[in-house]
Amino acid sequence: APATVAPTRVGSPEVAPGILRVKQLLNQIHEKLGNENYIELTVDHLAEDVIVVQRHHPDDHKGVVFVVRTAFWQDPTASPKLPVLTIQGRITQLHVAATLTVSEEQKARYTEDKSKITGFKGDLLLQENLSAYATHAEGDGTTILTFHHLPQATVLVFATEPGPSAQKALGGLYDVYKELDAAVGEVTLIDAQYLLYSCEEEEKDVSKGTRGAYAVPGHGPMVYAGLAGPAALLDEARAAPEWQDNNIVKHIREGDWLLAYQADRLSDRPSLQPIQDWLRAAHGHIAKLPRGAAPWHTDTILSCLYSAVCRHVLMHMGPYVASHASPLVKGLALATLQFFGNVPSGVLNWELAKKEGFDRQPSLCAGLPHFSTGYMRNWGRDTFIALRGCLLLTGRYQEARDTILAYAAVVRHGLIPNLLDSSNNPRYNARDATWFFMQSIQDYCTMAPEGTGILSAPLRLRFPVSGWQEKGVDLPKVGCLADVMQVILQAHAAGISFREWNAGKQIDEHMRDPGFNVIAGVNGEGFVYGGNTLNCGTWMDKMGSSDKAANRGLPATPRDGADVEIVGLAKSTVRWLASLKEYPYDGVQLRADRSMSFGSWSRLLEVSFERWFWIPEDGKAEHCEMKMVNKAGIYKDVVGCAQPWCDYQHRPNCFIAMAVAPEMFTASRALVALENGEDLLGPLGMSTLDPSDLAYRGDYHNDDDGVDKHTAQGWNYHQGPEWVWPLGYYLRARFHFMCGKDASPEDQHHAVATVMRVLRHHRHHLWGNPWRSLPELTNSHGAYCGHSCPAQAWSVGTLLDALHTVQTGVDPKSPLASPVHVRSNALRAANGG
Repeated sequence: APATVAPTRVGSPEVAPGILRVKQLLNQIHEKLGNENYIELTVDHLAEDVIVVQRHHPDDHKGVVFVVRTAFWQDPTASPKLPVLTIQGRITQLHVAATLTVSEEQKARYTEDKSKITGFKGDLLLQENLSAYATHAEGDGTTILTFHHLPQATVLVFATEPGPSAQKALGGLYDVYKELDAAVGEVTLIDAQYLLYSCEEEEKDVSKGTRGAYAVPGHGPMVYAGLAGPAALLDEARAAPEWQDNNIVKHIREGDWLLAYQADRLSDRPSLQPIQDWLRAAHGHIAKLPRGAAPWHTDTILSCLYSAVCRHVLMHMGPYVASHASPLVKGLALATLQFFGNVPSGVLNWELAKKEGFDRQPSLCAGLPHFSTGYMRNWGRDTFIALRGCLLLTGRYQEARDTILAYAAVVRHGLIPNLLDSSNNPRYNARDATWFFMQSIQDYCTMAPEGTGILSAPLRLRFPVSGWQEKGVDLPKVGCLADVMQVILQAHAAGISFREWNAGKQIDEHMRDPGFNVIAGVNGEGFVYGGNTLNCGTWMDKMGSSDKAANRGLPATPRDGADVEIVGLAKSTVRWLASLKEYPYDGVQLRADRSMSFGSWSRLLEVSFERWFWIPEDGKAEHCEMKMVNKAGIYKDVVGCAQPWCDYQHRPNCFIAMAVAPEMFTASRALVALENGEDLLGPLGMSTLDPSDLAYRGDYHNDDDGVDKHTAQGWNYHQGPEWVWPLGYYLRARFHFMCGKDASPEDQHHAVATVMRVLRHHRHHLWGNPWRSLPELTNSHGAYCGHSCPAQAWSVGTLLDALHTVQTGVDPKSPLASPVHVRSNALRAANGG
C-alpha cells in the first residue's frame, strides 16, 4: 500500500504548509488503483458540498473511499447538518485525514494580482485517525460513520475490505467456479436451446403463459429468457463508459432477482438440474456480498456459465464446427441452436406429440420472434433451405432425419406443405418447398453417417394417395421415404392440378379466388413449371393486402412459369438419382405412355438450360426478346412468365441453381453472371431486385398505409430489400466457379479472400446485436428493417454452409486447407487486405 500521511507528532494534529504532501499521496493512490484493477467506481453526494467516491476491486471487493467536503464557497454562519455514511465492509487503513485551513491573518495579507490567478496561502491540518471527524460503528457487513466535525476543505481517504461473512461468501464462490465444467457436462444441444435462448413468445408457450423473458427496469424485456439475454446486456454494459449507471447493473445492485429467475426457469427441464443447482449455489453466496459487489459477481457467474455452455455445445456440433477456430463459424453454429427447440404449440406432428409428449417433438422454426410458436412456427420452404446448415453441418443427424420424415408423411398432391401447422391443417401452396426438400434428402444421404439408409425408412402418408391423385396418373404405393420421393417426381411428371383445401378467406384473407388453383408440371425442355398470375408459389410470396392502394389479392412477384432455382434443384435431384443404385426407381412415366429415365431428364436439362435462360451481352440469343432486357450477362429469373418482362429481371435466384447444379452452367458465363451479381450485394444480404430495375423499391415497411401500390402494406417485400439467405448460395457458387478444376493455389487464395471479404460485416452483426443472430432481411444498403425477423434460420444456415464450402472445398494439399490459413485470409479481407 502507498505510504500513509500521518502527523509527525503522535497523538496530536500536525500543521504543514500547503497541500503538497497530500497531493503526492493522492497521485500514488490513483496510480495504484489503476494498476491493480480497482475498476468499480461510484460517486455519491451525501450533502450539498460533501462528495463520496468509492473505488473497488471487482474480484475481492477491497476498496478505497474518498470523502471530500468542498470549499468552493464559504459561509461562516452556515451550520449544515452533517451526514451519515454507511460503508460496505470494514475500514482497514487510514491513508489521509486532512483539512486545509486559512487563517484570518493569511486572508488579510492576500493581495490580488491582475496578471495571474493567485490563492490564499494556507496550512494543512493532518489528523492521525478518523475520530477527529466521526464516530464509527462496525457490524458484520457494514461500517457506519457518523460525522460530528467535517469542516470545508476536508479530505478523508481510507481503505476497506469485506466483512467476515462476505469473505466467506467469496471463498464459496471460488469453490462454485470449480464445479462449472461438471455442471455443464451433460447439456445436450436441445437443452442448450432452452438454456441459452428461448425468446419471449417461446418462453410463454413453454411455461403455459406464466413466464416471459426477464424485464429490466428502464430497458424492458430481454430478447431471450435464457443466458444469452443477460449476456448481451452485460456485454453492452461493460463496453459503456459508465458501467455503474447502466440499467442492468443498477438493477442487479438492488437485488438478486435476475439470478433467481435464471435458476428457477430451469425447473421446467429436469435434465438441466445440475445447472440449476450450480446457479442456486452461486446465488446463495452472492446474496451475502455487499450490494456494490453483486453486479460484478453476477456478471461473472452468468458470463462464465454462458461461455462454458457455448464451449461445450460447440465441441458436440460435429467435426466441422468443432475443428474450426473461426469466430464467424462459431457464432453461426451457436446461432443455429436458437431455432431448433421444444415448443408445445409448434410440434411437427400433433398426434405423435399427444402420444409421446409435447416436450419430445422439437422443430426448426423459421425465425424469431415472429415465427416462433403455433401454426406459424414450421414452414416447409424455410425448414429445408436451413436444414443443411442448421442441422447437418452441426452434426444433428437424428434431428434432420426426424424433420425429413415428418414432412414426408404429409406429402399431398406431390408437394410437401409450406405451412405445416403441426401436420393438422397443412397448406400446399408452395411449388419450390418440395424441391428444397428433395435437395435436403440428397444432402442427408451424402453427409449423415446413415447415408442412403434413410430411403428405406418406413412411412405412412397422413393423406393417402388414393384421396388426391389425378385421374389417369399411376402413383407408387407408399411404404418408405423412397416411395414418397417417387410420388413427388411422378406427380410432377404427370402434371399437378388441384384447388387448395378449404380455399377461401379462412386460409388466406387476401388472395383472389383463382389464386387458390395450384398447377405444376414438367415441360418439353425438362423444366419444372407452375403457378398463375394470382398466386405466388415461390419464396418471393408477398400477396398485396391494401384496398387503398389497390393491390389486395395481387402478388407482387407471381413468378409463374419455370423458375430458375426450381429448375436447378430438380436438375440436382435427377442427376443424383440417376447415379444412385440404392434408389428403387429408374425414372418417371410421362403422359401418352412415354417414360423418361432420370439420366435422360438430367441430360435434357443440361442441353436446354442455357439456351432458354442465358441473356447474352452480344444480344444474340434464340429465346430472348432483347427489347425487354434491362441487364445482359445474367440468367433469366423465370422462363414463361405471363408478364414476359418478369423473365428478364435481375434477381439472386439463379445463384441457387448454380450452387446445387453447376453442371448446367458454362463456367465463363457463370463468372460473368456472378460478377454482375455484385450489383445485388448489400452489407448483409442480396437485393431481391436489381436497383436499376424500374420496379425496385428497396425499403420494406409492412405498416405502410399509403396509396403507392408498389410499397403499400409492404408489397415490395421482394422488390429490392436485401435478404440474407440467398447470399449463402451466391458465395457457394462464386467459390465453385472461381476454383475450377485447373485452379492454382493463387486462384484458390483469391476465391477465399473474395468470399470472406463479402462476409466481413456478418461477424460483427452476430456478436454486436442482442439476438446473436442474422436477420431475415435488411432495407437498402443494409439499413435496419423493423419488420424483419432479427433472427432467421435460413440466413444463419446458408451462410454457415457457404463457410463450410470455402473452408473444406480447397485442395487438401494446399496450405489454404488449414483452418488457421482460412481464418487469416478472413481477417485480412475484413481489414480490406
